[in-house]
Amino acid sequence: MEKRQGTRRKSCFRMQYLPLDAEGNFRPKDATIVDLSIGGVRCESAEKLHVGTRLELHFPDAPAENRKSLKDVGIVVWCIQPTPQDPLYRMGIKYL
Repeated sequence: MEKRQGTRRKSCFRMQYLPLDAEGNFRPKDATIVDLSIGGVRCESAEKLHVGTRLELHFPDAPAENRKSLKDVGIVVWCIQPTPQDPLYRMGIKYL
């Protein structure tokens, strides 16, 4: 059963994230948005994040038509590595 609040739109632009509980000189990490909906984004990143990790989100390269549906805080709801050889993790981030 689909839990998504809105339709999913394919996209491809850069996102940066920073764990909200990060201390010290933690630098934002890059990810690539694969698709988005009104409720969140699916992205790819070189870093594995744990489900439940709260993130501060930045979208420096977001196209103007996508900006109205983007939020600045989210939580990781799933994170997978498709195969052990795949260098990227795929994750779903729900907006808070």
